[in-house]
Amino acid sequence: MLLDTGSDATLIQHFVAEKLRLNLSTSRIYETESFNGAVSYSSVVRVKMIFLEKNFQGDFLTIAQDYGIIGRNILNFLNLQFDGNKLRWKIL
Repeated sequence: MLLDTGSDATLIQHFVAEKLRLNLSTSRIYETESFNGAVSYSSVVRVKMIFLEKNFQGDFLTIAQDYGIIGRNILNFLNLQFDGNKLRWKIL
């Protein structure tokens, strides 16, 4: 998954949710807009995600692409340092 400090939300790959047989909500569809203005529609899935030994549980949006996005709704709970020049990050 991509760590995206500019994304408000964490997005789970749609194919991963299907492969794990998670219950995709068809009654709750959200419109999302990317940084370039492209609009897409996302289903909601209830997930318990473990990232850096921390549990994050709740409703997450799905995305139809090869990689998911870990956004600010999770990153804000972590103490990370990003080194953009070297394309690295580390836990503080």
